[in-house]
Order: sequence, then C-alpha cells, then structure tokens
Amino acid sequence: MSHSDDIPVVTPYAPRVEKTPAAVREALDPDWRAEFEAGWRAALDQAKETFDLDPAHEVVIRWWPRAQLCQVPGAREEKERVEREFLAAGHPVGAGVRRHHEIRAADGRITL
Repeated sequence: MSHSDDIPVVTPYAPRVEKTPAAVREALDPDWRAEFEAGWRAALDQAKETFDLDPAHEVVIRWWPRAQLCQVPGAREEKERVEREFLAAGHPVGAGVRRHHEIRAADGRITL
C-alpha cells in the first residue's frame, strides 16, 4: 500500500449522477422532477410520431446539470441566489450568459 492510499479522499463535488432518464429523474428535487417528467413525456410522444429519440436524449442532457446540482446540499439555493443578484444588477441570465455567470458568485466563490 502506498502512502497516498492512507490519505482519505475529500472532495467538494457531488456524487456523479448517471446520464440516464431514471437517474436524472431520481436525483431531481420534486418540483424539478415534475418539469423533467413533463418534458420527457412530451419528447417520447414526439418520438412515437417521428421515430427519432434525439429529443428524449436532449431532455436528459438538459436536465442532467440540475440533477447534479440537487446532489449538493444548498447548491440549488446558492445558484438561485446568484441568479437573483445578477438579475437585480441588470445582468441577463440566459443560455449564453448563464454559464459564465454561474462560475463565480458575487463574493468570488465558485458556484455551479
């Protein structure tokens, strides 16, 4: 056994949620779970007509980061607080801007 085996691994990261519909659904907070289920069902209805599963895969990919967020106690609240601060300051919080703004909170801490 090497010296590094004696050191416990401590990480600030949440357990990784698998990118599967069931895993994402299970990891989401109840209110987000309901939204995910509605999107998932709509994508499956579309797939019945088009024989194209891409929209269903896109639902999973779109919701997976939120599922990850739900695994860290308090992370969702912090993310929503930061978004409120940016909106109150007149900064847009949208698809192109959100990723950049979520990296650092107003106090400089790294956030999701």
